Amino acid sequence: MRNWLLILLIIAAACRPAPPVRQSNDLVGEGWENYRLGEYARAVQTFQQAEAIAATRVAALFGEAQTRQLQRPTPDRKKAAALYRQVLAEAPQSDYAAWSLLSLAWIKVADTVAEPGDVAAVQADFQKVLDQFPEHLAGQEAFLSLQTLKLQHNAPAVWRAVLAALAQFLQQHPRSPYTSAVHSMRAHCYQMLDEPANELAAVQQAWQTDEADPRNPKQNQVAIEWRIATLAEFDVGDFALARAHYRRLIAEYPTEQRVFLAKQELRHMDEIEAQLRQELARSKGGGQ
Repeated sequence: MRNWLLILLIIAAACRPAPPVRQSNDLVGEGWENYRLGEYARAVQTFQQAEAIAATRVAALFGEAQTRQLQRPTPDRKKAAALYRQVLAEAPQSDYAAWSLLSLAWIKVADTVAEPGDVAAVQADFQKVLDQFPEHLAGQEAFLSLQTLKLQHNAPAVWRAVLAALAQFLQQHPRSPYTSAVHSMRAHCYQMLDEPANELAAVQQAWQTDEADPRNPKQNQVAIEWRIATLAEFDVGDFALARAHYRRLIAEYPTEQRVFLAKQELRHMDEIEAQLRQELARSKGGGQ
């Protein structure tokens, strides 16, 4: 699978906030509960019942579309796309329309993964979301996806243009739930540009702005702790920062496999510093 497709799918899986849905005890709420439990056929049936009620029709259409798109192991993206288009036709300015338009773009991505297609067509779909809903969270996700598509070009000028666009996004949307994802993308750009100090700073900002998922309060942060520590140690030479994150990893994730390696690296840095002190002492002694 192409790198840009992989990055896009990671954004969809890890960064996108939950779409606006009813959480009451009505049929729509019941449909989402069935979906959460993996009872997809029952969820579809419940949403279809809610579609017959004018007050819940659009929400139910969206719910059925999401269920058909994301159900496992056999998603029905063709039917989901038709339902999303119904939402757009019946409530074109609603939150559901914004998320539906974005979902249609993600269906195009999924189809391109299954059968290689035109990247420009995928880009056009995300641009449509951004054009119609520029301030909506769906528009923000579309913006981030468009920048990801640009990173497929192996050109430093393009990477710097993406960095400039991301900086402008952060200025315009300081409270965006995508802030951490934006900093992660900045880190990726700096990695390609071989600027480890800037990469480390961006990774730290991604870590600091990563909002805790209330559904997963014990979210595992081993990967980003390890990345900060190793970048600081090997690429930047900031042993103090490296030690802080190795020790945090050891303290907070004592059963993780990388704890052993973190302890090794702490000893390794101690040995390097001890050797440097000895060499400095010998140098001073030889000069007297």
